[in-house]
Amino acid sequence: MFEISEIMGFLPHRFPFLMVDRILEAEPGKRIVGIKNVTINEPYFQGHFPGHPIVPGVLLVEAMAQVAAVLVFLTEGERVNVEEKVSYFMGIDKVKFRKPVVPGDRLRGGEAGDGGRAAGDLRGPPAAGKPHRRGERGMSGGVPARPGPCGPRAGGR
Repeated sequence: MFEISEIMGFLPHRFPFLMVDRILEAEPGKRIVGIKNVTINEPYFQGHFPGHPIVPGVLLVEAMAQVAAVLVFLTEGERVNVEEKVSYFMGIDKVKFRKPVVPGDRLRGGEAGDGGRAAGDLRGPPAAGKPHRRGERGMSGGVPARPGPCGPRAGGR
């Protein structure tokens, strides 16, 4: 549905902090599904942890928040000039990390809007021969599915 170049039109994030590779599905005001392919080339693996690389939990939260931000902008019906406005992540509820996310995993982040909240789920690949289960890899939790503060970027730009 949206490739990386289109996602960059919604989000101000750039490498190495852009945590969404593709949006697969989107229903403005309702739900969105995005993916992030995790590779050994991610810069944080050099120090987290040498010899046992895992994605830091805070970056799993960031990936879910970025997917939710695309949903907000689609719901508002406009693309934001990322040079002029930025949306801020203001909170998350009931986060649970299920299993470590490692190089080679594909995170699938889904946001389902419900009364101004979003129930999120980031998953990696299913175990051999087993279907996906909520929280198979990564985390689950809720992020705001409504616009948060959005204003001029620092420095008046």
